[in-house]
Amino acid sequence: MMSAHELIVESFSTIVKNSTISFISGSSGEGTTTAVVATAKALSNVYSAKVLVVDANFNHQSLNRLFNVSESPGLKDIMADPGISLDRIIHRTNDGFDIVCGGWPKSLGFKSVNFNNFNVILEHFKAQYDFVLIDMCPINHFPILDTVISLVDGVIMVLACESTRWEVAQNIKERLVSADVKIRGVILSKRRFYIPQWLYQYI
Repeated sequence: MMSAHELIVESFSTIVKNSTISFISGSSGEGTTTAVVATAKALSNVYSAKVLVVDANFNHQSLNRLFNVSESPGLKDIMADPGISLDRIIHRTNDGFDIVCGGWPKSLGFKSVNFNNFNVILEHFKAQYDFVLIDMCPINHFPILDTVISLVDGVIMVLACESTRWEVAQNIKERLVSADVKIRGVILSKRRFYIPQWLYQYI
């Protein structure tokens, strides 16, 4: 039985390099950030890919806390002031990948952010990295879905096991399809193993 990391790496082997992939859930607390970071670690350490993780979950920024780095300058800063060097907002981690934090002020959510130069920023990142993974705001907090999501090369849905209802998952899929977004896969977070892990090799 393949490990979780091996499954992630296997699924990304079909995605062309220099791609931007957004991770998006239906609501807060479904494990999107955890899924993004785990994927980045797997791609970096197992696949030897050059990976950048971008915190675009402006309603709940967390990368700066996870990696103990300054949240500013970050993505919001450079979107507000294109004169800031892109290299200034990139932080190196000890896990083999780089990160870009959400930026300041933290209270500035999606509704107040200017996305006019977002595509230029993404193209710059794509030129430097094999994969750009974007930790995105939950879809029900996303008033400008069509504008932003249409700029990425694909989306991975993050659904909480035994928590996200089927109707919610279907609604997420329909909204992404209507926005003409390519769904690259689904990650089931917060899985509960009712069978001991060591038994799975015999199943």
